[in-house]
Amino acid sequence: MPTKVETKPTSLELEHLPGYAQFLLAHRLEELTSLQHKLALEDSLPLLRQVAHLDAEAQRSLLRFFVEELLTYLAGNRAAEWVERSIEHWTRNGFPFDKHALVPEDIIKTSYIRKKSFLHFLQEYCGEGAQMLQVIDDLDRFQLHHSTQMMVTYNRVMQEHLQDREAQLLDAQSIAHIGSYVWDLESRQSTVTPELTLILEVENDMPGFLKNVHDEDRQRVEGELEASLQSGVFDSEFRYNNSKGIRFLWSRGKVHYKDGKPVSVSGTVMDITDRQQLMDQVREKEIFLRKLADATPSIIASYNINTGRYTFVSEGMEKILGYSPEAVYDAGIAWIAEKIHPDDLASLMKQNERVLEEANAAPESEPVAEFRYRIRHADGSWRWLQTFGTIFDRNAAGKVEHILNISLDVSAQLEAEHKISEQEYFIQQIADASPMVLYLFDCTSGRFHYLNREIFYVLGYTPDEVLAMSADEVRALYHPEDQALLPERAGSDSHFQYHESMMQYECRLRKKDGSWYWLLAREIVFKKDAQGAVQQILGAALDINRRKEMERTLLQNSFQLEQSNASLEEFAYVASHDLKEPLRKISTFGDRLVASQMDRMSDDGKIYLSKVVDASQRMQAMIDDLLSVSRISGDRGFEEVSLQALLEDAQQALEFKIEQKGARVEVDEPLPTARVVPSQFRQLFQNLLSNSLKFAREGIPPVVHVRYGYRRPDEVPAGLTKTPSYLELTFTDNGIGFEQEYASKIFQIFQRLHGRSEFEGNGIGLAIVKKIAEHHGGTIYAAGTPDEGAVFTLILPV
Repeated sequence: MPTKVETKPTSLELEHLPGYAQFLLAHRLEELTSLQHKLALEDSLPLLRQVAHLDAEAQRSLLRFFVEELLTYLAGNRAAEWVERSIEHWTRNGFPFDKHALVPEDIIKTSYIRKKSFLHFLQEYCGEGAQMLQVIDDLDRFQLHHSTQMMVTYNRVMQEHLQDREAQLLDAQSIAHIGSYVWDLESRQSTVTPELTLILEVENDMPGFLKNVHDEDRQRVEGELEASLQSGVFDSEFRYNNSKGIRFLWSRGKVHYKDGKPVSVSGTVMDITDRQQLMDQVREKEIFLRKLADATPSIIASYNINTGRYTFVSEGMEKILGYSPEAVYDAGIAWIAEKIHPDDLASLMKQNERVLEEANAAPESEPVAEFRYRIRHADGSWRWLQTFGTIFDRNAAGKVEHILNISLDVSAQLEAEHKISEQEYFIQQIADASPMVLYLFDCTSGRFHYLNREIFYVLGYTPDEVLAMSADEVRALYHPEDQALLPERAGSDSHFQYHESMMQYECRLRKKDGSWYWLLAREIVFKKDAQGAVQQILGAALDINRRKEMERTLLQNSFQLEQSNASLEEFAYVASHDLKEPLRKISTFGDRLVASQMDRMSDDGKIYLSKVVDASQRMQAMIDDLLSVSRISGDRGFEEVSLQALLEDAQQALEFKIEQKGARVEVDEPLPTARVVPSQFRQLFQNLLSNSLKFAREGIPPVVHVRYGYRRPDEVPAGLTKTPSYLELTFTDNGIGFEQEYASKIFQIFQRLHGRSEFEGNGIGLAIVKKIAEHHGGTIYAAGTPDEGAVFTLILPV
């Protein structure tokens, strides 16, 4: 009856893989099962031959059961329990195939398929970055643990199996027949034992047995018999045909002489068929075990602790370290010790001696020691090995004689761990250098689990002080009026709708000095439990206290500005009314003088009166224009209107002047709609058209060409209202133009480039245009060429 194969319980606490396993169990079980089945078929997994009688769907169903079981154990952080349970299930023939059907290739390929399929969905679970590396590290630890336990158990199962076969061989040898004979060469008569008769199936006829020797062996045996008459010894193995078929026989005999002449031969014949078959089997198993050891991604070696000589070295020695097994056989354990890093050798030898002492002190024990050290590769580089050593056998006194070591190359794993450590340090440095408060809040305990150092600069608490706070103390940090805004907190109805959703809110936190401080917080779900309840929240909080103060100041200033604008508008109205009253009287009495006294006045008097009337009219127009300028910033009646309609209104208002000048206003295509103050833009168009009509060249009919287009933010001057796109309007005329050095001066109030006697106007029209453009968040600029014309470009945010 086979003994129970036990594995040593091992703690395998995984921090990140359980969450991923829960994700796969909940969302990707079917896909994961199908992918593993597909990979098993592609990689020709030997184990599939054991279920070849099942169709593909039945195979997937069976595989799904085992995948679901594994994910369930992983999700519950019971990886080690699953490993032990699955190994026990296997060794007790609990699977739908014989336990000896499992081969090392199954262990290696199954581990590869599991890892490849798990990695396939990992980016969907956590994306790129540190969490992915953490899950991979957990997965590698689990894979290494499982593969190691499987290989160790496999070796034990195979050893037990081999021992069973060897026991059967011993039983077969115990009942083996050995017959003896005496052959008289002169009489050609022979005497044989009954056992030999059973073997040869001939009675007292030694010469006759030759006819039953296998055809391929008969000539050789006859030659050996002839030669033995001279040598005196007959020793031969050959095949023999009897009623049982072909048997393997071993015969040894001695020639007896009389007067120097051979007279008889005595000897034995043994049926070694079972032994020969056993030897064939042993050779096959040796080849199998050698291939198994060579195929395992590790160095498997056994050495005698008394002689220091290796009794077995796998091909992994050359694959991992670059040394041939033959060289290691010749050199021994001392040579290998020379390759171990000097900083590791002393502690390694000390640990090895201690384990041997404990093993020799307890003959019944089978300890498994674990060593990690550096060893030099044949190319001169250093490799990290993780070696598991155990007792291979003991001598008759119960003392350890041979040690079996299984060594894994963990250089890549340690390098990955080092990189992860560096990345964690890098991330920690970034977090501490961040101008934002970064934190991890645990919803179940109501406390913070992580805070960066920015919390000190914002609230005056060190991270350790906040981390030590109780749930009530943490709740007291938040302003009572803001408690309802906090998602997933006690007493709040605010919750995340989706796992990937982000919530943003503004809240006040109490500083260490007792004052309240405004922060803008953004939070996402970091971890959920198996039922989907949020367990941890990852957040970032930005200091907006200064912004809040500025908003309050801005609100106050806006209120004061509105009051100021209202007062200014009222003042402008009163002032214009008070200024217009004396002007009306001057104009009225001037007109009466012109009507009644003009004929009586001298020529100088007429000139003076004409100048008084003209000045009063210009003063009247100037007051009206100033009042228009003062009202621009106060007008907030923005509407979505057609600019083409406003342009046509402006043309209609200037219809007489256009007709008088013989002017044309050309538009390539109708202007678009825009959100503007209609009255202001009507005035803007009218002022631009009036400007072109006013400064026309003598004898040339004015032509104003109006176009529009759209510009990107990088194509417009800086300082405009931010928007994804801008509307550009151009007014091109063929007038007198101007020198480019005066391009900005023409938009200043009361600025003129020409005398009042040459061109009418008070120098305020383009200033109104510029103020309207700026009131709409835009700008206007001009380009001119003397005697050719000018181009006015208006840019507005849309």
